[in-house]
Amino acid sequence: MPRFFLSSLFSFALASSTSALEWKTESLHTRTTPFQSAIDVVFEFRNAAAHAVTIRNVRTNCDCLDATTDQKIYSPGANGRLSARFTVGDRLGLYERTIMVETDEAAGQNVTLKLNIEVPEIVALSQRVLDWKIGSPSRDKTVLIKPRPGLEIDFHSAQATNEDFLVHLKTIKQDEIYLLTIKPKSTKRAANAAIRISGRDNAGHDVLVSAYANVK
Repeated sequence: MPRFFLSSLFSFALASSTSALEWKTESLHTRTTPFQSAIDVVFEFRNAAAHAVTIRNVRTNCDCLDATTDQKIYSPGANGRLSARFTVGDRLGLYERTIMVETDEAAGQNVTLKLNIEVPEIVALSQRVLDWKIGSPSRDKTVLIKPRPGLEIDFHSAQATNEDFLVHLKTIKQDEIYLLTIKPKSTKRAANAAIRISGRDNAGHDVLVSAYANVK
């Protein structure tokens, strides 16, 4: 096969793998503040093609993340913005979410954007998951609960999502230290529950923290 023909094929392959949309960045990292219910981010891009590009679909990998572009059709050279909102809820820790952007270009030119969200703990739990083995003694297990330094939170109640577990919340030091006691009524069969611990800080923010209990 002639060398110039191979070179032309190679150039065509490179052109075909290049997205018409040039993104300022395809990955963002952000961090929430205490009691923030949602966080918004923006991905910016430009249509570098000589023709208009249509956004056919924008999908995320979690219902906690909504994303949309500022318009559907972008003329050559036009700038665009994709806005995304992450709902924090009672999530804690580091979350990686993706946004899939599908255009009317070739399938290989679709883009997957990455969003890393860090949700710092506002409350420290000595352990978040407690386990009992099936057939073992049904004994009390405890979780020590402490708001992060600088925060004062009054925890007033704890509720299990499964009646097979007994829970009790005790105040050790008001606004600073609490003790959660969890016990399965029976360990004869498998069971699990989320323990929702409710409170309020001194600025009036509602706080919901979760621990988890399993008989397995």
